Order: sequence, then C-alpha cells, then structure tokens
Amino acid sequence: MRIAPGLWSSLPPDQQTAPNDRHAAGYDMLIGSPLYHRPAWGAWPSCHAAAARDAMAGAQAGPILDCGCGSLLFTADIYRTLPTARITFLDRSLAMLRRGQRRRPDDHFLQGSALDLPFRDGTFSQVLCWGTLHVLGTPSGLIAELRRVAMPGGRVALSTLVRGDRWLGEYMLGMLHRKGELAAPETEAAVTDAFTGHFEFASSRRIGNFLFLTGFTR
Repeated sequence: MRIAPGLWSSLPPDQQTAPNDRHAAGYDMLIGSPLYHRPAWGAWPSCHAAAARDAMAGAQAGPILDCGCGSLLFTADIYRTLPTARITFLDRSLAMLRRGQRRRPDDHFLQGSALDLPFRDGTFSQVLCWGTLHVLGTPSGLIAELRRVAMPGGRVALSTLVRGDRWLGEYMLGMLHRKGELAAPETEAAVTDAFTGHFEFASSRRIGNFLFLTGFTR
C-alpha cells in the first residue's frame, strides 16, 4: 500500500500504527544526546555511525536492506557517501520512517515487520540491523529472518544492547524491559551464539552495553 511518495506499507491498515510512533518526535533528541548515551550505555553516539561506516565499506554491488532503520539518526550521513547504492529502509513505525525519509528523500521506505520480512529468500547482498535485536530478543526469530533474506555469501551487520558490568546499564536494561520497551536482557555470549548459529562470524566489538557483530551467510 502506498502511503506517500517513496513510502509504502506491507501491513493492512488496521496494523499500521506502532508503539514507537509516540516516541518518534523525541527519539532523535534523546538517543542522539551524549548526555544520555554515554552514562546510560557507556558509548558515544558516534560509535553507531562508525559501525555503519565500517559495515558499508564492505558493501557489495547488490541491493542493501536496513532492517529496523528508525529515523536514520546515526546512519544517514554514511549512506550519503554511497550515492549509487540501492538501499531499502524498513521499520515497523511509520512515524520513524517519515523522519528517516526527510534525511533520505530519494530512497525507498517500507513499513513492515522485521519478524516477517516482505521479501523473497536471498534478496539482499547486505543486511544491516541497528538497535533492533534488543527490542525483540534472539528467541524472536529475527536473526533467522535476516539470514533468510540475505544472498549466499551476503554480509550482515547488527548492533544490540547486551548485559555487562556497568551498574547503570544493567539498571536501564532492567527498567526498560519491565516497561515493555526491550526484550529480556541477554549476555554478549548468548547473542554471539545465536548470531553464529546462522552466520559465519567475521568480527565483534563491544562498547559499553552495545555489541556490534558482522558476519557472512554460509
């Protein structure tokens, strides 16, 4: 269903609202602020842009999926360095997609479920998933779905919050889980095991409570 120029939905009209819609206006201000990000999660906002830059440095010529793209707060500038890349931006929240579309007005934005991606098997040469796994959790099947839509030999990169030894990070993870904002907090080892169950491991980096993983489809 066409929602607006360049913006589509794969969901029926009665499912097009999402809980994150109400947070969209304040999302960039909060998540993009070092005053929140650094004490809460032990990471600077710039680390997300750096991870996206590293991931895109190995981008292949084929189509790219950004699954759970949000508002493109950290990634829009990186994607601008690849003017010929064919990127599809998918998120559950139309409000987030509209904010992302203002940053990338010439790209394709699609509302859809990350757990039931509206694409054929093996569609994308590269699959990116930033900050979505900790919302759904590894038991949700998200990693398997990312694997399904990736081409043989395709590359995948994701970031997620994990448990650690930072008391404030542990508190924040527990509090957001109790509020229903995040899935049950998981350890780095548990997330890595789930990831390597579907992908050939390439790299891992931990910054505060954020874990960045890359791999390839077998």
